Amino acid sequence: MCIKGKIISSLGVSVLAFNVLLSTPIFANEHEASLEIQNEERYTHVDKASSNLKISGGVATLTASMTANPGVSKTLITSRLQKKVNGSWETVQAWTETSSTTSCRLNKTISVSKGNSYRIFSTVKAYKGTDSESIAVYSNIVNY
Repeated sequence: MCIKGKIISSLGVSVLAFNVLLSTPIFANEHEASLEIQNEERYTHVDKASSNLKISGGVATLTASMTANPGVSKTLITSRLQKKVNGSWETVQAWTETSSTTSCRLNKTISVSKGNSYRIFSTVKAYKGTDSESIAVYSNIVNY
């Protein structure tokens, strides 16, 4: 085999291995995806935020949470279950949870249909005095 063929073959194996590592885990008819941000320097008031989507037996379980830095007086999460329709993300349903502490959590369940791609789009917001900070957090896509 020539050097060019070996390089192309090695590249193909590397791409395959990389895709296997990035694939969403599937456990006995369960599909789950999550994304978390934590203590990134560009955020002033939000310390941690995450969105998680799990689908099993036709039921989607959404979990979104956030923790704000000390001094924050109010936190808010708005999460939207989105379904991909004709190449665009459409909101199926949205929920909002508010807290007068530095942490907030939203947990919801909803029935979903097979043969679709879903994700969670959450907006977390922290209020400190007259200042506020809002961050968008997406879950990974779950194909169900």
